[in-house]
Amino acid sequence: MTQRGNPTARRRQLARELRRLREQARLTLEAASPLLNFSPAKLSKLERAQQAAHPNDVTVMLAAYGVTGDRAISLVELAKEGRRKGWWEIYGDAVIDWFESYIGLESDASEIRTFEIDLIPGLLQAEDYAREVIQAWRSDIDVDTIERRAKLRAARQSRLSEEDPLALHAIVGEAALRQLIGGAKVMARQLEGLLEKAELDNVTIQVLPFSAGVHSSLGTAFTTLSFPDDEGDVVYLETLSKGLYIEVAEDVARYNEIFDHLRDTALSPGDSASLIQRLIDEFLEG
Repeated sequence: MTQRGNPTARRRQLARELRRLREQARLTLEAASPLLNFSPAKLSKLERAQQAAHPNDVTVMLAAYGVTGDRAISLVELAKEGRRKGWWEIYGDAVIDWFESYIGLESDASEIRTFEIDLIPGLLQAEDYAREVIQAWRSDIDVDTIERRAKLRAARQSRLSEEDPLALHAIVGEAALRQLIGGAKVMARQLEGLLEKAELDNVTIQVLPFSAGVHSSLGTAFTTLSFPDDEGDVVYLETLSKGLYIEVAEDVARYNEIFDHLRDTALSPGDSASLIQRLIDEFLEG
């Protein structure tokens, strides 16, 4: 099992404290910025854990907010921990820069709800399937990088079988099950892997069939992450060149409503497993 040191969790903890201390000092972002010699944009990024805080910056912030003694020392140490490398660093440049933040959030999450249209979710991808997808996205990368990215994807999946496992609810469009990626044998193994993962108590897999017709997330795949500290959910949207994060409470609530609608529209877990098994048989027979 992957040994997980997660600086993202430390950054989020520090960010909450820095925001709380600024508000406790009755300072707005605009009022605090000149005191710190930071731009409001930088301060906002630090308070939302979108940027790792340098210990020197934290020292300046704490002085402006009147925080001293052991409390200040502990928060500066937290900043140092937040700048340490995460477990995924062993995969080197196989980790895409803009995806690193998501891996950190995924490592910190207690529950993930994801909807995919024509692709098996990364946390459920078999290695052969993952290699085909990675190569299709970037045909210019070498075999070694493809292999390391596939291994990274497999390492992320160990969260599903840890002692305190991640809860995953995946709704997968029927197109993802039928899209012939890597050939019939690769697809059969991938779908068999879905059935194995679905047997875990912490994993729920539902298929949204073609027969569902129009639904509330047509054309939009998304992932919602929840955290054990009751910090607000984060919605993640992915493009070919970057990841986008939605944290505004009203917007996140809309995505949660959409997921609930998809859950009610999709096949039950049992019926989903039956459909997956039929498709496995078709791939093996064909």
